[in-house]
Amino acid sequence: MADFGKVLQDAICASRIPAEDSIKDKEKEADEIEGGAASGPAGGGQAGGDKPAARPTPWTGQLSAKNEEGIKTGVTVKKGDRLSILASGWAKMGPDWPWHGPQGDKNHPYQTQMESRYLLPTTVGALLAQIGSTLHYIGTGVLDWEAPADGEIVFRYNDIGGAGEFANNDGAFDITMRLERA
Repeated sequence: MADFGKVLQDAICASRIPAEDSIKDKEKEADEIEGGAASGPAGGGQAGGDKPAARPTPWTGQLSAKNEEGIKTGVTVKKGDRLSILASGWAKMGPDWPWHGPQGDKNHPYQTQMESRYLLPTTVGALLAQIGSTLHYIGTGVLDWEAPADGEIVFRYNDIGGAGEFANNDGAFDITMRLERA
């Protein structure tokens, strides 16, 4: 069984790495894993003018739990594009509620009353992605997820929809997304 204290310490230490540095390190690691350059025939060169494989398009941003409209990414996907999304951070739905991560607060008293007024009938306070007019649960992230529709990606905080309902929220989620075109 893993030593929870050690796992927690490692996670805290890892979170102290600036996100930009961590992303650059991961991109470098991905380049090394993919072979760094050589595509095409064995021997390293490109055959007959073939283009190297396109690099995934990265996007990073932060969603405030107070942002009722969500955060528009400016990234438009086509059905079938592949997305990987990673989220971290802390938020809460008002001063009297506990902090939670992008997975939402499964113990929130309103969780058992998932009213139609919530943006999506899933975990209260969870990170959602809106593509076109449809919302999808993202939580702490998805890996190699196929875009189910065409449209711009907008990240949303799952709270009760309606004027002023987000004003008492606090915190934010840091989001990193990579897109690979179909």
